[in-house]
This record gives sequence, structure tokens and C-alpha cells, in this order.
Amino acid sequence: MTQPCEQAPNIIQIRREMVESFSEVRESQQRMIGLLENVARQDERIKAMADTLHRHETSINGLYSRVRKIEEAPGSTASRAWWVIFGGAVAAIGGVITKLVEVAAK
Repeated sequence: MTQPCEQAPNIIQIRREMVESFSEVRESQQRMIGLLENVARQDERIKAMADTLHRHETSINGLYSRVRKIEEAPGSTASRAWWVIFGGAVAAIGGVITKLVEVAAK
């Protein structure tokens, strides 16, 4: 004769706990996948910003080299003309800003 298994309720409980554990693991994996996808998107964004930074750095270095050439030859006519134009532009910009501040204050 076969006797009923005394551990049947324990086996059922263990099965339930295993199913719950696997469900929790699956949910955790889904969250991790979402986080990793977000990290990948941020990585692409950072790479794009690094490329932009490199382009700007190249442009700025070019401008600095031009300014250095002008500063090295202060007696040349082109240098004097550049400084006159630069000074005039700064004065004009200052005048516009002053006028805007006056208008805004009224």
C-alpha cells in the first residue's frame, strides 16, 4: 500500500516560493535591462558632446593662433586696423547694451 506523502504541503509551498522567486528575478532583470539601455543612451549623448567639444576646441585654437599672430606684429598696419575695428565694435556693443538697460529701466 502506498501512504500519502506527509510532505505534500511543504512541496506545494516550496513550489510557490520558487515561482515567486523566479518572478522577482525576471522583474529585476527587466529593470536592469531598462537601466542598461538608459546607460547606453547616455553614453551616445556623452560621445556626441565630446565630438562637439572637440570641434569647438579646434575652432578656438584656430582663433587663438590668429590672435597670437596679430599680437606678435603690433606695428603692422593690419594689426592696427584690426584693433581699431575691434575697439569700435566693443564701443558699439557697449552703447547698445547701455541703451537697452536705460530702456528697460524706464
